[in-house]
Amino acid sequence: MENLGTFDVFDRLSGVNQQPQPNLTGRPLMSHEEAVIKTVSLGAAHEGHVELLVTLRFPTGGESVICLDPISSTRLMDLAGAQQMEDLIGCGWTLVRDAISAAHQATDSLNPRPDL
Repeated sequence: MENLGTFDVFDRLSGVNQQPQPNLTGRPLMSHEEAVIKTVSLGAAHEGHVELLVTLRFPTGGESVICLDPISSTRLMDLAGAQQMEDLIGCGWTLVRDAISAAHQATDSLNPRPDL
């Protein structure tokens, strides 16, 4: 299997200077018009928890960093079928959105709010 750097993965997935490539990763395909995960790293959070720092790159060239808590990070890894955090590179932002949503729904069901 070919070892690709972060920019090579983005360029290949976004079609920059490339011919269309088959999806050999088994990960969900994304539109060339949506943001993709450019980089992933670990960061320190409160009380010794680890956050997953996800950099999204938008089709316009803009970038944004999103911090994911441990529950959202686990959900994202599961949704993407990722074995390690580097496997997330190139995945569409909708997986990040869905992971955050699922994590909040799970948390809300464990901690129901009393009616006001």
